Amino acid sequence: MESPAGGVGSPPERSIPPPGGHRPLVDIGLGSLSGPAVHQLLPTFAPRDAVGNHTIKLRDALRGRGVESEVFAQVIHHELLGSTRSMTEVPDDDSWIIYHHSIGGLAGEYFEERPGRRILIYHNITPLEMLDRWEPGVGAEIVLGRDQLARYADICDLAIADSEFNRTELLELGYRNTVSVPVLFDPAALSHASDPAAARALQRSRRGTQLLFVGRVVPNKAQHDLVSALALYRRAYDPQAHLHLVGSQSFASYGEALRNQITSLGLEEAVTIHDAISDGMLAAHYANADVFVCLSEHEGFCVPLVEAMHHGVPVVAFDSSAVGGTLGGAGILLPSKEPDLVATAIDRVVSDPALAAELARAGRRRAADFDLNRTAAAYIEAIESVTGPLGGH
Repeated sequence: MESPAGGVGSPPERSIPPPGGHRPLVDIGLGSLSGPAVHQLLPTFAPRDAVGNHTIKLRDALRGRGVESEVFAQVIHHELLGSTRSMTEVPDDDSWIIYHHSIGGLAGEYFEERPGRRILIYHNITPLEMLDRWEPGVGAEIVLGRDQLARYADICDLAIADSEFNRTELLELGYRNTVSVPVLFDPAALSHASDPAAARALQRSRRGTQLLFVGRVVPNKAQHDLVSALALYRRAYDPQAHLHLVGSQSFASYGEALRNQITSLGLEEAVTIHDAISDGMLAAHYANADVFVCLSEHEGFCVPLVEAMHHGVPVVAFDSSAVGGTLGGAGILLPSKEPDLVATAIDRVVSDPALAAELARAGRRRAADFDLNRTAAAYIEAIESVTGPLGGH
């Protein structure tokens, strides 16, 4: 799982150094609350990031129940330093620790070595073969992450997966107590952040069909397949069609290859890569889009699919990993990513207003399933299945 735009434009982070000696027992400062404490631990805690936002909303939900709850991390974004503690301060007491797992690292070792009760939240790990050709250095973290995930099966009281796709991985690894609960986020939040100036700018420059994809510019998101589909769509259906790619660049080599592809196909004026944008600008892109197209090879959940559905944007998507489960029948799922098939599906939506309207209605109904109050309640219920009643409830 990741942020819609991958935390684009985020300021620098601070890495907490490894501990020198034992972890201290700390006074969190919420000792008057009743029931067991439930803290969270993660490798990197950043704002405008799907896992980071999820962590904040879970902490708020726990505190709302009167539960002592803090966030500990190895790498802490400077904006969150005042509300986050170093992982070296994780208390050695009878509190519960929830670990957010999506990559291998030292924070995972802390989680495994700490005595006491543990809950895992699994956000998925991208397969090594999709990334190592572009960024060989990431291989060690992925391999470690997979190894750690297998080891956690014997020490966790509960494992929560973002999707049934993720939960299947846990079951295959021998996890005994698992449940699937969607990512905690507010699908309506972007609607309140809409940027009128950005919306007007998009309308002024609008020519032809407007296609949108939101996600980090990384190989498994397959933006290169979107560019290939756009090239064919422009030749066969709409020579003015424009593709907007919203997301930060994580792998320089893949970003360069993508730009070279765009140039070689003569699409420099037909594809715009939006790197650092605000929530208001992102909302404007959803409002401007005719079709949201996702050809990703691997998703553990895919928050942007829900955002698109909430905004009434018809979705055309390749049926891979967790994509079908997240869509829940509210979009057009494709069995392959052949450019002609993708282009034909887009044309079906654009040329049939009744179909587009029905997809928009179905998407809004599906997005309502991820209402924050509903998913937060499901999270509390899952946690209480192993902790017992929390706080004063």
